[in-house]
Amino acid sequence: MKLRKPITAIFCLVAFCAISGISAGLSQTYGTPAPSPSSAATTTVHIRNSTFTPDNLTVHVGDTVTFMNDDSVTHNVTGDPLNSGDIASGKSWQYTFTKAGTYKYICTHHANMVGSITVVAAQ
Repeated sequence: MKLRKPITAIFCLVAFCAISGISAGLSQTYGTPAPSPSSAATTTVHIRNSTFTPDNLTVHVGDTVTFMNDDSVTHNVTGDPLNSGDIASGKSWQYTFTKAGTYKYICTHHANMVGSITVVAAQ
């Protein structure tokens, strides 16, 4: 009979530790969390006076380029895979680059309007 109290006490202690360990384990993170990827950037190419500014640009995979038509006439951005359709005055169009490479584009309404975007691997 004297052994029952110590055994019961040990059983309760083990049960308490097990339950506490499980609940503590649910709220703990083990190891070092992976670093978050660098955030993608957005760059703007302005269209004014029938030119793309800048006309040569370097961005990273995952970055977005916004083409903003600040001109008084309609323009477009055309070149594989870019295909904005017409961009009215005061409007914009965006493209997010998912592959590295060099992308050349033109405005089909104005043959002198050309540009190039070089996309490099994300850092």
